[in-house]
Amino acid sequence: SSGINAEYGEAITEFNAVVAKADEVVTVGNNLPSDVAEISKMLHKVCLQNKEFLRVSVRAKACIPADLPVVVKPMNDAITAIGEYRNKNRASKQFNHLSAVSE
Repeated sequence: SSGINAEYGEAITEFNAVVAKADEVVTVGNNLPSDVAEISKMLHKVCLQNKEFLRVSVRAKACIPADLPVVVKPMNDAITAIGEYRNKNRASKQFNHLSAVSE
C-alpha cells in the first residue's frame, strides 16, 4: 500500500509542475486580449481535470472499462469547450493563438 501511495504522490507531484505552468499561462493570458485570457483559463481547467483523472487512475485497483467514459467525461468536456470556443471566435485577431491552444 505504501508503494501505491508513494507512486500516487510522485505522479501527482510531477503533474503539479504541469498545473504550475498552466497557472503561468493564465497569469500571462490575463495581460493579453480577452479571448486569449479566456482560453488560457479553459486550458487550466483541462489541466485540473487531467490531474483528477490521474488521481483516480493511480488509486484504482483495476480498470473497469464501463467506468472509463464516466471518468474521462469532465476532461473531455473541458477539451471540447476549448475547441468550441476557438470555433466561435474565428474572426478574432488572435485566432492563430486560440488554434494553438485548441490543438
